[in-house]
Amino acid sequence: SSSSEVGAIWQDIEEGLREQAARLRSDLTLSLQENRELKERLMVSEATVHAQAEQLKDYRDLSVIRLRKLLSLFTQRFTSNLRASLPLLRKYNSLIQAQARELSHLRQRMREGQGVCHILTQHLGDTTKVLQLPIGTGVTAKEK
Repeated sequence: SSSSEVGAIWQDIEEGLREQAARLRSDLTLSLQENRELKERLMVSEATVHAQAEQLKDYRDLSVIRLRKLLSLFTQRFTSNLRASLPLLRKYNSLIQAQARELSHLRQRMREGQGVCHILTQHLGDTTKVLQLPIGTGVTAKEK
């Protein structure tokens, strides 16, 4: 019957949405973990920068050559930390883009589902009207 077909369609739509929601929750969990890892790396980098800034204050009386060597070391460490973080940042960015595409797809599926729902509601209303006609009206269901 058409109501069981409607039910089956809705079950398919709901199942698809549940699966997509589960994938998005999983992706979000992964994103949050990666975000925590990035924050930890940032804290390490900030601590390194802070410690090196303290070292620079302690060595103010050293010669320009000594300061240049220390600055070179600082730059190498900072660059190394930054390079180590770049793959994770790129992966994080790719994941966000994939989630945005998935969200757009879900929104399109919802719009399609709303259209199907509207059509089915109209059909149900028309069918109900036909079934409610009094028997003696002279109008057949076929004519209606």
